[in-house]
Amino acid sequence: MAHYHVDGTLVVAKLRRNLIGGCAYQDVMIRQEDGSHRSIGTLTVLDDMKQMMVPGTRGRFYFYDVLGSKGLYGARPIGAKARAYFPYRWDLMFAGMGALNLLMALGWWLLSGSFAPFALTLGLLCLVFELLFLQARVGGMKSYRADDPRAPSPAELQGAEVRA
Repeated sequence: MAHYHVDGTLVVAKLRRNLIGGCAYQDVMIRQEDGSHRSIGTLTVLDDMKQMMVPGTRGRFYFYDVLGSKGLYGARPIGAKARAYFPYRWDLMFAGMGALNLLMALGWWLLSGSFAPFALTLGLLCLVFELLFLQARVGGMKSYRADDPRAPSPAELQGAEVRA
């Protein structure tokens, strides 16, 4: 589970296929400010972020990698509007599967079934995965917001009576 940013110019971003609500890109490569190239590989991008995947886009790109699911969740291009959208798809899927398995385990225990421990284990595992995605989403968005050049300084965040 990681989220990181790369400063540079997007050099290569080959569209692999369209997905529901987004796209998959392969061979994504960014030329960094020092001239070196950083290969990102294959990643998914939500529809709201597709315009940031045009080769030649220069700025700071924010990526995540959670359980093998890699993607772009934010970008601050030079001379354009910054955007950040973290996908909720995996969170919702694992939370729903975990809750469903826990309900099935409860039902099987009430009916004296033998699959209750399996359903309980699977439900708890899904909820653990959901928490990993939630932690990555919260950490990634905190990192994106902390990088905002227009963010208020600590002095600006003090109460009005302290500044007066």
